[in-house]
Amino acid sequence: MGLENGRRYYAYVKTVLSDGSLSPPSARVSFRPLARGRIVIFQNHTTDRSGYSFAKMKSTVARDFDNDLYIYANEKKAGISSPSRLHSSLRKTLIKNESKTQSDYRQTQPLIKGHVYLLKTADGGNVRLKLVSLTGKKPNLKAVFDYVYYPPGVEP
Repeated sequence: MGLENGRRYYAYVKTVLSDGSLSPPSARVSFRPLARGRIVIFQNHTTDRSGYSFAKMKSTVARDFDNDLYIYANEKKAGISSPSRLHSSLRKTLIKNESKTQSDYRQTQPLIKGHVYLLKTADGGNVRLKLVSLTGKKPNLKAVFDYVYYPPGVEP
């Protein structure tokens, strides 16, 4: 508890032996905790859960200045998009479908259940998203994602 997301920490590890004594310390190990979790995004762009700010770790409205993504749907497909597609003054997020071998970074990608997406956020962070579920129909689509957030300067 109390560790900073993305910051490198160093530690020595000891084990408790069967007689209750401690082992000698291990070699120094380094680790970097990363924010992980699950988010729910709704297609209705007026709700406070229609977007998400990874830098602030909170749900937002799709048209909020801090938003990093939103979902859309039309009669043919559903997708994940950069807020800059809603308005040029909003943040630009680049999205790549890591589950496809021939995927490039774009401002929008089709949503496919089980696929993993890599986002490059406007603040320099990276996010790995896995689409857990996509339910409902236009205009009440709901996407559930598991995520790992890599703050600026930390590569996925």
